[in-house]
Amino acid sequence: MDATKRYRIWAQGATDQVGHRNYLTQLLPHMKACTDPDFELDFKTMTPSVTTVHALSEFRVSRAVIRGAIQAEREGYDVFHEPLSGRRPVRGESGGENTSAWPG
Repeated sequence: MDATKRYRIWAQGATDQVGHRNYLTQLLPHMKACTDPDFELDFKTMTPSVTTVHALSEFRVSRAVIRGAIQAEREGYDVFHEPLSGRRPVRGESGGENTSAWPG
C-alpha cells in the first residue's frame, strides 16, 4: 500500500440516520475505531430503513446497493462494502474491492 494515500471505504447500510440514531451513535464510533488509520470509512444509510424481510424491502436494498456502488466508483472510493446480502466479493472496473450484489 502507498503510505501517503488514505484509502476510502464506502460502507452501505440499510439503516436510517433518524430512525436508528441511537444504534448508529454506538455503531459508527466502534466501526471507525476498528478501521486502520490508512483508511477512511464513510457509512451510508438509506431512508426509509429496512425493518422487515419482504420482496419490496429486498428490492429497495438492492436498488440502494447498486446506486451506492455506482456512486462510490464515480467518487473514487477504493472499497465498496455491502454487508447486507452475504454475497461474495468481486472486483469493480476501477480495480477496487467490492462486496456487491453482482458476482464477478
